[in-house]
Amino acid sequence: MLSGAGSENEQNRVSQRFRLIDKVWSPKNLGRSLEKVVAKGGSAGVDHQSVGQIKARKDQTRAKLEQELRANQYQPQAVKRVWIPKAGSKEKRPLGVPTLRDSNCARSPAPRHRTDL
Repeated sequence: MLSGAGSENEQNRVSQRFRLIDKVWSPKNLGRSLEKVVAKGGSAGVDHQSVGQIKARKDQTRAKLEQELRANQYQPQAVKRVWIPKAGSKEKRPLGVPTLRDSNCARSPAPRHRTDL
């Protein structure tokens, strides 16, 4: 047990964080989120990986992402910027397109990089 004021509260926060992160990198949850990303489709990000390429290697993609999350080595990639037309105007607005792998990680059931838990 931690000593000092609020030690029980701090211990509960640490315990809660470990329970959440276990859910994020579980193969079952990563697999489900990958299925959602593939089903939604979308365009490739800066890594140029298409939905078809991700789908063909979904077990490898899921396993690598799980390994990186467990080792705290996951780093999201840059977001690809594309310009799309504004509704009712000739102007365009920027739109950020993440990699499909990063979209998969974002669809996991809990936040990954929260330090306040």
